[in-house]
Amino acid sequence: MFFHNINSILVIKLRHIGDVLLTYPVFTNLRVSFPHARIYALVNKGTEEMITGHPDIDEILTIDKKDKNFIKRNFFFPIEIRKKNFDLTIDLTSGDRSAIISFLSNAEHRISYDPEKKGIAFKKYFYSHIFKNLHSKHTVTKNLNLLTLAGINSHNIDVFFHIPEKDTFFIDNILRDRGISEKDKLVHIHPTSRWLFKCWDEKNWITLIEYLLLSNFKICVTCSPSGEEINIINNILYKFRRNDKIINLAGKITLKQLGAVSKKAVFFTGVDTAPMHIAAAVKTPVIALFGAGVNQWRPYGDGHFVLYKPHNYSDNPSREEKIKRNLGNISPFDVISIIKENFQ
Repeated sequence: MFFHNINSILVIKLRHIGDVLLTYPVFTNLRVSFPHARIYALVNKGTEEMITGHPDIDEILTIDKKDKNFIKRNFFFPIEIRKKNFDLTIDLTSGDRSAIISFLSNAEHRISYDPEKKGIAFKKYFYSHIFKNLHSKHTVTKNLNLLTLAGINSHNIDVFFHIPEKDTFFIDNILRDRGISEKDKLVHIHPTSRWLFKCWDEKNWITLIEYLLLSNFKICVTCSPSGEEINIINNILYKFRRNDKIINLAGKITLKQLGAVSKKAVFFTGVDTAPMHIAAAVKTPVIALFGAGVNQWRPYGDGHFVLYKPHNYSDNPSREEKIKRNLGNISPFDVISIIKENFQ
């Protein structure tokens, strides 16, 4: 191990919801290596639910990018960080904000992957140790590899999502009230993404839902509170609006409650989103539809299925357009084939 006499550690991940969830085993391994240290996480506000309940995190700090006083907050925040006397910072983001916070923390040891000339010039000098990035590896592997390179334990590779009892109880009550019992085959469908170009065609979801209903599955549909996403769900479910085998919880539940839905399901299906990672983390089989980024973002763990059908396009489309077309290459019958072979 490179580091000794470590009493306080800050792990920085200023990214999106799914990214934060996939840091879970970093904290588990840090506790093994530094059993008496206080371990902090710094994440964007709105993503902290991904790691609340982690037994090896002493405190979660957040930055709110939507705060009206964001500039003032960013100016004084490093001062607050400095007061905590961190001995070690682990920057899993390698962004400008995280690099500055790491540097101004005054921690003796500040580790990160090489930012590779992205962002602020000379940013790599903000760290005491930088390591070569693993661009093509899964995000969990990449996170843990940074610990390995720094001589820190990285043997625990499990990702979990902690669900409070009250949220499990809340979802249990909804399912019971809708007549769904433990004997029913419940499917969790999350058709949308915050990036709408990552959404599968609505007609494909309709075809898949028709098959699931004919096969005696019951269905719970979710999405974020975003108006655009809710409109997509309403379009998909309009044909089934009187079907009591479908529960529409679009925009109505928290992330912890969404995890409780996944945990009750025989499988989850959706596009490349944070809910996909949550389902995998609660050990529910996932059927994931990808338009790009499979190696880095596939559902983590065993027992999952990934559909990805890329093509070489002669007209050189944008990344967004390429993702949309790749998703369009996936047929509802590709998903149905997986269901027939594994869940019926």
